[in-house]
Amino acid sequence: MKKILQVFSGNTTFSGVASYLYQQYLHADRSRIRYDFFGCKENSMALVMDDPVFADSKFFFANARTRKTGSTNYFRIMRELDRILSADDYAVVVVNTSIVAIVAACLHVVRKHPGVRLIAHAHNAGLVLPRNALRRRIAPLVGLADAAFRAYIRKHAFALFGCSEDAIRVSFGPAAVRRKNSMVVHDAIELPKFRFDPAVARQVRHEAGTGESTFVLGNVGKLQKRKNQMFLLDMFSAIHSTRPDSQLWLVGDGPDRPMLETRLRELDLIGAVRFLGQRSDVHRWMQGMDAFAFCTLSEGLGIVAIEAQAAGLPTIVSDGVPDDVLLSPLAKKVPLSAGPRAWAGEMLALHAAHPSKPDVSDALRRAGYDIGAESRKVMEFYENL
Repeated sequence: MKKILQVFSGNTTFSGVASYLYQQYLHADRSRIRYDFFGCKENSMALVMDDPVFADSKFFFANARTRKTGSTNYFRIMRELDRILSADDYAVVVVNTSIVAIVAACLHVVRKHPGVRLIAHAHNAGLVLPRNALRRRIAPLVGLADAAFRAYIRKHAFALFGCSEDAIRVSFGPAAVRRKNSMVVHDAIELPKFRFDPAVARQVRHEAGTGESTFVLGNVGKLQKRKNQMFLLDMFSAIHSTRPDSQLWLVGDGPDRPMLETRLRELDLIGAVRFLGQRSDVHRWMQGMDAFAFCTLSEGLGIVAIEAQAAGLPTIVSDGVPDDVLLSPLAKKVPLSAGPRAWAGEMLALHAAHPSKPDVSDALRRAGYDIGAESRKVMEFYENL
């Protein structure tokens, strides 16, 4: 059995990276491959780590975030990773982050352990930093350092993975896409689980106290600046002004929730917006939505936009999302510069064109987003090392 150590940056919510790792391991042949997990900062897998799929897995955490500045203690990450690799026999370390300083720090440690290979896996095409982040305050120096880290990673990493070519290019440099050791690994999903089911839709709406005729706009993601839910509230306000019997469902949690609640009061939308919190059953709640808006500032892919299409939802994404997610007639890209009112108009028009929640799973499967097939591809890569 090959042991793989999956490293992730980590945060306080169940992130897209955590969801990806869970889904991939759920569909792996665990008699031949074992995943252990190392979180550099917070435990973003807390929501699922008690699942039976992880019965034989080990979890490690460095708690390497400095609370006051949001900066990262790279030396703590390196010490903990060195301890983990010295105590067990790992074939591969996969570093799942677009923060190249973390990748470079892990690579430096891995190179001291003969026989262990490092794969850098980018899940995002850009970072939006907190206002008080140390990296923001010393941005010119960070730019130079990141360029050096990218060159170091390209030279010494065994392979470069990315959820899209854009993620590989932005995270590891334009030259990375052309390398033989780079590979797109789709953040695939369990397609049948998302297929629209009217009975589940009625049940979810009953749980939310939402009428069957109410127009429900959905959004899934951490409540933070990069996900841009403040823009979303202004967009929904424009929809609500023309369709008073409408609701916005926000699935996720995060540091921006207090600011969003303040904005709701300013827009007089209290009662029309549901904060559904952290959930491991996003596929169920998508059944109760009528449309999906993803106005993020930047994404390596934006897997929730693909999940929304799998649920039959008309889906609008921002120009911060790669074209890779435009996999069916249900999806449309609208630039954020168009403004919230234009987004509202585009959303209502797209919903009017697709009111019946069609099944587009065949198109998603052909594009490589079936988790079974994609998980087998990754497992074969590990086994053939």
